[in-house]
Amino acid sequence: MPNLQEARAEAITAGLLVIVIALFLLGGLADSLAMVAAGLVLLGSGLYQSSRGWHVAVTTWLLGIVLLFGGIGVRMFLVAYLQINWVAISLVLIGGVLIWQNIFRRNDKEK
Repeated sequence: MPNLQEARAEAITAGLLVIVIALFLLGGLADSLAMVAAGLVLLGSGLYQSSRGWHVAVTTWLLGIVLLFGGIGVRMFLVAYLQINWVAISLVLIGGVLIWQNIFRRNDKEK
């Protein structure tokens, strides 16, 4: 049975992300501020849940870092000066992690 407090923390995280997205879509937040806010919500949630000893998905950490750094302009530096499309590479890495986790989950279920 899932922990009620853990489910509440995840619901609060989802609610905060919906608020950030709504503010962005309504024009209340610039795209860079929306990225920073969403990244901080995910990283803050990850830190809170880790401090409680709960499991935090790798994708939460990765997406939080990508959004935070992308929002503060690291993405512009990497794209403009280093000619690296960091967002695309990050999305490929996140997809790779999800596939990797899915493969191991299937192997654990088969045993």
